[in-house]
Amino acid sequence: MCTLWKVLWYTHGASSHQATRDGGGDTFENCIPLCLDCHADVRTYNPHHPKGTKYSEAELIERRDIFYKEIEDGRRTSISKALAEHFEETQTILRKLFREVKDAIGAVQGYKTSLYSYGDLRENVPNCTPEQVDEIVKWLSEHRYVVTDIRKDSHGVIVGSIKITQEGLEFYYDSLK
Repeated sequence: MCTLWKVLWYTHGASSHQATRDGGGDTFENCIPLCLDCHADVRTYNPHHPKGTKYSEAELIERRDIFYKEIEDGRRTSISKALAEHFEETQTILRKLFREVKDAIGAVQGYKTSLYSYGDLRENVPNCTPEQVDEIVKWLSEHRYVVTDIRKDSHGVIVGSIKITQEGLEFYYDSLK
């Protein structure tokens, strides 16, 4: 398994693979979560055309167990099902928070970030309610992908600002891979 956290975006493109070829069935113990790239590599090795990766069942199971242990120990981040279901919306939120700075031929030279109105963001993420935006932003903030200054004004309206961090930029581009 790639060990990149591509499986994070479960509804966007994750797959599960049966650990054993024969028998075992569709049980939790017999499944291995894989991103689509890794799923394509599993058991695609051809000894007549030795390209690709040859994984044994034992290697796949061992790697899966290491992966689960890393989640259990807190070395990998898990997210809620609700957040995973909003993959595109999470990317939309992050993309609104920066712009690429390009040179004369269009090569990216860097990124410009600035404070963004949280009230505007809450109301302008397609296919996402303001409450869903709040949940996504809360998770992004807890993982230091954004910094926020969000509060309720004297009328009880949620206002404030949000800004993407360097870690947020890296997270955004890693999620595109």
